[in-house]
Amino acid sequence: MKRLITLLCVVFMVISAFGTEAVTDLSSWAGVNVSTTAVLNGIRLNQYCNAIAEYKDGYTGTMVKAFVEKMFNTSFMEFEVLSDGKTVIFDNYLEAEYYYLGSLATSWQGNDITWTIFKTDSTEAIANNYKYLLLFPFHGHEDGLQHMHMRYGNENFDFLTTDPGLTNWWPTCYKGDELDKDTFFEEQMSAAKMMSTMLPNITK
Repeated sequence: MKRLITLLCVVFMVISAFGTEAVTDLSSWAGVNVSTTAVLNGIRLNQYCNAIAEYKDGYTGTMVKAFVEKMFNTSFMEFEVLSDGKTVIFDNYLEAEYYYLGSLATSWQGNDITWTIFKTDSTEAIANNYKYLLLFPFHGHEDGLQHMHMRYGNENFDFLTTDPGLTNWWPTCYKGDELDKDTFFEEQMSAAKMMSTMLPNITK
């Protein structure tokens, strides 16, 4: 887990800087945001997980796949934020308006993390478990594709941000207008060894 902290340290620095800016709506996430779930699947997901397994003792590609799918899992393929900064459309059909609630400072594995929180009163969105959106800003590692991390759900903030069962849940979305699937896959494969450090060690 300490290595996971190192892997995400760039994210936390971005979050810290982001927290100094005034955020009043969803404008920072405007456009179509594509979930990792939508682009890392099928044959390429298997190739990726097999590559990770080569660096982790005791793991097979199938075992890695279970971990990766849980880590990036989202119940939507994409969500679009319209130019008004408040309207969100999930998978081109479920539309809801969100308003800014504020920021929530939490501690995760010894790191200070600030989540930006939005809420909707839409009964349809809530029925689909989208009452709250907790978002990180878009960022890129070195020259990598721009992406953001999030949490979402109807549960209280404490559960969504600190519950031990969600420690390894990192839904990740990419800017749709910048996403090239081949480049995305190359980035994932090049980070296979690093990703292997996030897997828990198998105890016998």
